Amino acid sequence: MGIMIIIVETKKLWYGLISSLFFVILFNFLFIEPRYTFLISDKNYFVSILIFIIVSFIISSLTSRLQFHINTSLQNQSKMEMLYEMSNRLLYIHSVESIANYEMKNLQKYLNKKIIVFLQNKENNQSFGVENFINVEKYKDEINFCLNSSKICGYKENDFPDLSFKIFPLKSNKGNLGVLLVDCSTGNLTENERQFILTVLFHMDIALEREILSEEEQKIVVEMENEKFKTALLRSISHDIRSPLTSLSTGSSLLLDNFDKLDDETKKLILTDINTETLYLSAFVENLLNLTKIDSKNFVIQKKQEVIDDIVSEVVSRTSKKLGNKTLAVKGIEEILFVYGDAQLISQVLVNLVDNAIKHTRDNTKITLTYYQDDLYTWFEVSDNGGGIEKEKIAGIFDGLLEKKALNPDKNRRSGLGLSICKGIVEAHSGKIKAFNNDIGGMTVTFNLPLKKDREKKNE
Repeated sequence: MGIMIIIVETKKLWYGLISSLFFVILFNFLFIEPRYTFLISDKNYFVSILIFIIVSFIISSLTSRLQFHINTSLQNQSKMEMLYEMSNRLLYIHSVESIANYEMKNLQKYLNKKIIVFLQNKENNQSFGVENFINVEKYKDEINFCLNSSKICGYKENDFPDLSFKIFPLKSNKGNLGVLLVDCSTGNLTENERQFILTVLFHMDIALEREILSEEEQKIVVEMENEKFKTALLRSISHDIRSPLTSLSTGSSLLLDNFDKLDDETKKLILTDINTETLYLSAFVENLLNLTKIDSKNFVIQKKQEVIDDIVSEVVSRTSKKLGNKTLAVKGIEEILFVYGDAQLISQVLVNLVDNAIKHTRDNTKITLTYYQDDLYTWFEVSDNGGGIEKEKIAGIFDGLLEKKALNPDKNRRSGLGLSICKGIVEAHSGKIKAFNNDIGGMTVTFNLPLKKDREKKNE
């Protein structure tokens, strides 16, 4: 029992053997006559002592072996639990970076070694892990050989045995994904550790392939949506341009051919129509130019302190001719307020919002433009009482081409670019814009622009 306790506690066979000899000698000293000496008077005790030693050795060996199997079973159980947890977790991870980081952290925890996950793709290579223990770029030839041959290379392997790390290939049905590099400067991997890595890499290959397929499918869907959007946009733009051009051509031809026959009132009506269509085309082209700028990666706005009254006055001037039987009111405060941004772009946002309210509301609608400031933002609101919009359309009102869902897009007069441009300009100013149905039976569009920070003021 003493031997068993010693082996269980120390987990060493040699401690059991030494304790066996010690217990035999102690038994001889305490219990065999003459006691308290190491002399043996009866030869039968030699046989007893020999049996004692043999039994002690057998117990020590069996107990040590049992302890080894228990530890192995516990390690296997822990490994299986970890693999099971990792497999389940991978089902809910949906990015290449997250998958690589998750697997790398678990391997580092299990192996207690430095690890790098190096992924190759068409756009750029990515490394995850402790990058300072090697420079991956210096070992591109070894990595490519490992991938092409599908072999484990590196430390004490058949290929590149002089390296201080091992290279495990990451491959799938889609081709080469990358490699896993394990630092072996502190010692080689055991067979169990090697098998564990291969199992983890198998799960990782499946997860990465699934994510790659998902990304490719998403790209295809996005490309299809973009093509549909472009088709609807071109159709809508062509119709928006063709309609006013037809009116301009018809009106100008009528004036040229019958100038002397028409009375002044008719001429005035025709010229009014020509002027209206010209203003519409001008605003439409300006929106297209702004949309091109916003979509460009080089879109830069020139921010500076602008007087809000000047911007609002320009908006009123540019939209007053389009009001017809509708009215536009401005609500602000008497003191001079400044907004930090590009005056021309802010003016374009407000013009688009007012123009949108004019075009999409019923007769005799009252449109109100309101502005004010708080501690953080300058706020603008354009509201009306002209009927509002369906709730299901509010969420996509700033996405552009709101009318593209109609059965026949050619019947729509406007392309819906104005609100999309408003969103782009406001967000370029680090602001936010939203729309909602108000309490007076219409719609309100509000946006904010951040005030100029003290740090920016000092820099000027």
